[in-house]
Amino acid sequence: MKSSKAEKVSLLAKGSLKKSSKRSKSSKGNLKLAKRESAADARRRIAQSFAGNAVLTVLFVTLVILFVLVQQRNLDLEKLLPHLSTKPRPPIEGFESQLFEMLEKKDEVHLIQRDTPISLPELSQDDQQALAAAEKSLIAPNPGFVLHNKLPKCGSTTMHNILTMLSQWNNYEHIKIDSAMMKFDDEKDLAAYLKSILRPPMTVMKHHYFFNFTEYGMEAPTWINVMREPISWFESRYWFKQNGWIHKTGSRTKENSHDFEDERLDIDTCIRRKMKDCTTVVWKYTRFFCGNSATCKGESRGFEAKGAAAEIAKKRILRDYFLVGILEQFEDTLSLFQKLLPQFFTGAREAARSEFAKIAMNTTRTLDKKHMSTAAKEFLMKGPLSHEMDLYVFARSLFNEKLRLAGLKAENPTLWDAQHPDQAKAKFSEETLQEQVNDGRLNSS
Repeated sequence: MKSSKAEKVSLLAKGSLKKSSKRSKSSKGNLKLAKRESAADARRRIAQSFAGNAVLTVLFVTLVILFVLVQQRNLDLEKLLPHLSTKPRPPIEGFESQLFEMLEKKDEVHLIQRDTPISLPELSQDDQQALAAAEKSLIAPNPGFVLHNKLPKCGSTTMHNILTMLSQWNNYEHIKIDSAMMKFDDEKDLAAYLKSILRPPMTVMKHHYFFNFTEYGMEAPTWINVMREPISWFESRYWFKQNGWIHKTGSRTKENSHDFEDERLDIDTCIRRKMKDCTTVVWKYTRFFCGNSATCKGESRGFEAKGAAAEIAKKRILRDYFLVGILEQFEDTLSLFQKLLPQFFTGAREAARSEFAKIAMNTTRTLDKKHMSTAAKEFLMKGPLSHEMDLYVFARSLFNEKLRLAGLKAENPTLWDAQHPDQAKAKFSEETLQEQVNDGRLNSS
């Protein structure tokens, strides 16, 4: 019995010892596993730390490189600006630096204005014959098809809404072709599209450069357009690119080409910094009226080459356009359109005063425009916008001549900058224009 009990005790002791041994081995295994996991975590943390430091180092080096490049670009721009062929070449030596100095000092340039009608520039014999032919007949060349190849920021939304109403009143079809459908210079596709949809009487509006319809087997339309004083146009376009317009707040923005952190610079600062938005020769009007030839496209660069394109644009306005209205004389423009194109424009002035037109005008005003200084206007008139000003003065002169031939009297006074008659730069009554804006008759953008 005693022996049996002893054996049982011995067996229990051995079992307990084995369990203890197993627990000890298990603890040692857990400890080893914990050590391995701890080492892996440590290596992982070290790797993450190195990766984070590497990312920060790359970002820092990138920022340093970008800063150096921007500084170098500014220095290069300062050196190259006077030599770039795409920049304005002033007619007077030292002209540009004088204007920049004027802007820095905030000096006022006094522009003297007087009520003197703008006279037509001296015309060649051929141009005089073309004008004489126009005087004999103020009849639209294509009475069933009017094409308004609208200029950007020149009241085209206002004109579209007026024509929409008039098409219902006068029983014709009005179509506005979205620029997204085809490019401004895609004349072949536009001609084919118009040939497929043309059902006279019809008016068509589209941002498009002038071209010859007869090359595509079509009768030329009655070309019309509306121009805006270039300084006013530039100011509106500049802030439109910055801020968009009321109807599409936040959508048509950020189109500027500034490379500085503060993108919302005013025009004076833009000029002082010699940024391309404000110092490159502008020829928006010139291109729309000139067309798609090599000269018009600007394949020959330089200030003089663009002047040659402006001369072609003048001949187009004189010989190929039936009417080119003036936004600063919008009431006169509607009156002349109604007198010479009654099938389409009868009731135009009444349509412009309608609630529908007023609401539409108010939704396309450019947001947050800040007016430039007189010195900045002077710089633009004699530099980047000089060809556009020359073309505008010519077109406005011709418009007022046609107004006289049609037996209509101008309601808007035409003012002349007496200080620079040799440059043929016109300035016009802002008070009269503001009255139209306040009455809701004219889009202020």
